[in-house]
Amino acid sequence: KDDATGALMISDLAGRDKRVILKPKGSISENFVPSRDFSMVYVRLTKPDGSRTNAVIKTDGTGYREIGGDFSCVPEWSWDNHFILVCDTQGETRQLVKISLVDGQVLNFGETKGHWYRFSPDGRFIVYTGNYGKTFVMASGGGEPQLLSGRAWPMDWTRDGRYLIIDSDFRGGADALYL
Repeated sequence: KDDATGALMISDLAGRDKRVILKPKGSISENFVPSRDFSMVYVRLTKPDGSRTNAVIKTDGTGYREIGGDFSCVPEWSWDNHFILVCDTQGETRQLVKISLVDGQVLNFGETKGHWYRFSPDGRFIVYTGNYGKTFVMASGGGEPQLLSGRAWPMDWTRDGRYLIIDSDFRGGADALYL
């Protein structure tokens, strides 16, 4: 984010070759999350009237699309950029919601106490951490979550989708990474 202009920018790691992705009417919050391949960005915007919205945009500056809601967890992109997972706060509860960026369809999984979500590479599953490090997996089309571990924090899936990378102290010792 360019502090002088408020625009969302992309550049190389050295800060050269800067390009503007979005010049908002209003301001961009510090919540912007690129997709895994950096071809798209989720951004939270505050409009000039003070209202807030969420949007996605391609990093070439095209394809701007507002997705609304009051999102309270870090958004998660599917590996193919077709979906985004968010926690939509409705009153006192948080709902886990999957939004299709292809056709706009919304799947509400219901109330969630999860904190951190990851799609499997093939998009069939979602792993997440609940209270006290409990790790669950569920079908991305809906269904009952299944407990994987009572004390683990999933980092991500391996690219082939065969394993989860887990940070845990399974053996009661120091934290370690497991597959």
